[in-house]
Amino acid sequence: MARDGGTQERALARIRSQMPLDAKRRLAGIVVENDGTEEELREKVGRLVERLRTGSRLWGLLTSPLVLALGAVAGVAWGRIR
Repeated sequence: MARDGGTQERALARIRSQMPLDAKRRLAGIVVENDGTEEELREKVGRLVERLRTGSRLWGLLTSPLVLALGAVAGVAWGRIR
């Protein structure tokens, strides 16, 4: 509070005006619980980063121009075969 120059009442009002945590969890795509040690948090974040990197590489591959072009060609060919 001293850092922001606010009062305790203003800080509490800001806290009370926030969305409840359970509502935030329902809306979140990813939740990292910070309920352990700093080391446990670092491990959780590390696993999350790796999961996101892996998913990002897969998404990049699936949406690459070459794969999209091959998909279009396969779609045209499939239409002629049927």
